Amino acid sequence: MTTVATPDELRRGLADQLTDDGAISSPRRYRVFATVPREAFVPAFTVRTPEGLHSYRDGEPGWPSTAYSDVSLLTQTDAHSTTTSSSSQTSVMARMLWRP
Repeated sequence: MTTVATPDELRRGLADQLTDDGAISSPRRYRVFATVPREAFVPAFTVRTPEGLHSYRDGEPGWPSTAYSDVSLLTQTDAHSTTTSSSSQTSVMARMLWRP
């Protein structure tokens, strides 16, 4: 049987990864990334993959684990399929928020 990680587990896993990679450098910042529910801000998104673009919606297989991967999430496109809004790659957000 396959176990599906909960959003809380995915959040902590991403925070662990960001800490290991050096994007998060303090317990306080870790708590922020381990507790703020990214999925609340991205109910639908598209990601770039080696095979092309893949879209996800809340409740679909792969949606939670992809929402908590360290990639940018494309959240809006215009009539010409040009990305006009996104949720930045999480490691980039962490580094931008707490630059020395």
